[in-house]
Amino acid sequence: MLKHTLHQTPKILTLLGILFAMFFLDLYCDYYRKIDLSSPDLAAELIPVETPAPLSENSENEALAPNYTLLEEGVASHYGYAWNGRKTASGEVLDCSAYQGAHRTLPFGTIVRVSSVAEPEKSVLVKIIDRGPHVEGRVIDLTPSAFAELAPLSRGVVKVELEVETPATTN
Repeated sequence: MLKHTLHQTPKILTLLGILFAMFFLDLYCDYYRKIDLSSPDLAAELIPVETPAPLSENSENEALAPNYTLLEEGVASHYGYAWNGRKTASGEVLDCSAYQGAHRTLPFGTIVRVSSVAEPEKSVLVKIIDRGPHVEGRVIDLTPSAFAELAPLSRGVVKVELEVETPATTN
């Protein structure tokens, strides 16, 4: 009987370790989702975004040239499918089939053009709905569908440039 119990000990310890890790990972994620990143102190650190000039009075149909503001360059990663359907820091539900993303400081609702540095013709527009990434050296987390527009999911990360397409509107 004792020999049988000792044989099971490593399996039990492994199971307890996995449960322990899952518990603390859940606490870690909840902690970062509850941080109020819309405070005035953090808002002051945001990079100012230029808005397009209004149409001239003489040309009603004049098309505005895109007035992108390069925000930053860095590494993008993607959410795992396990996050699909969960509430994000903005209160919206993450939809892995939509073009959504997480950024540390941009206001929720901001539309950002994410372009591959290696292949500039590959870009995607994403709506910022969450805070992150929580890994040093990364600038944005994308949904799998948005990431797939830039690189294969199997790559895991891709070097990108971020440009603000449409600043968030305040209600």
